[in-house]
Amino acid sequence: MVLFQPTMEKFGIEVNRDTITGYINDLCKAAAVTRESLGIFAGARAELYFGGVWSSVSFDKIGKLAEKGTDIVCIEKQGVPEVLTEWADKYGIALLNSRGHLTEYGKDLMDVARRSGAIVVLMVDYDLPGTKIA
Repeated sequence: MVLFQPTMEKFGIEVNRDTITGYINDLCKAAAVTRESLGIFAGARAELYFGGVWSSVSFDKIGKLAEKGTDIVCIEKQGVPEVLTEWADKYGIALLNSRGHLTEYGKDLMDVARRSGAIVVLMVDYDLPGTKIA
């Protein structure tokens, strides 16, 4: 016997990650705000690698991080940037690791870098998260 049933389930709404994130995304779109502006972040945040150092991408670091490297390669897959660090160090390229979900700060970093003259490219899977990032 079930003594407590969450309200959403009472109405036949399946409670899972996709349902909840769907509602959050719909509300953000309707209110014209980002998830990050509400303090909601994906588990993995964007990180930038340059010159042997990994830096977490945050609002107050965007301008400084955008100056790193001549170019930025945004990579969706976790683990891939680590394989490319030697190459990135050799050619002065920064690697932005989004781990599958590019945050607003990651997008802002790419925009600021592009406006300052950097070449910004994406490496993503050809799947739904990858095409959304692209």
